[in-house]
Amino acid sequence: VVKETLRRNVPPGEDDFVERINEAITLAEVHELCGRRDFWCTAPCASEMTGEDLGGTRITLQATKHGGFDFSIRTPGTPKRWASYDAELQYHWEKLISEVQDKDRVRERAAKMFYY
Repeated sequence: VVKETLRRNVPPGEDDFVERINEAITLAEVHELCGRRDFWCTAPCASEMTGEDLGGTRITLQATKHGGFDFSIRTPGTPKRWASYDAELQYHWEKLISEVQDKDRVRERAAKMFYY
């Protein structure tokens, strides 16, 4: 996900950036390509209800003071995000209730609710 996000956001004037990111193997190489700055990217998460990107988890890369890196997954907790996900989950709950007679649909809907 990190490499894919970086490929979509090539810095101006860095024509070989995609090639270099594809060749990067270590976190240090990725951090170097990003100007030795800590960064995060958001995994895409499309709403079934609206088709819009809800913004999934954030994947972060941060240099530590001991020479290593923290590579983590974080879920941003903002009122806007809570409202978006609340609406999405309400949509799936209503679908689940209407599909309760079909076990396969219930399993599929439950998996979708778990995903969101």
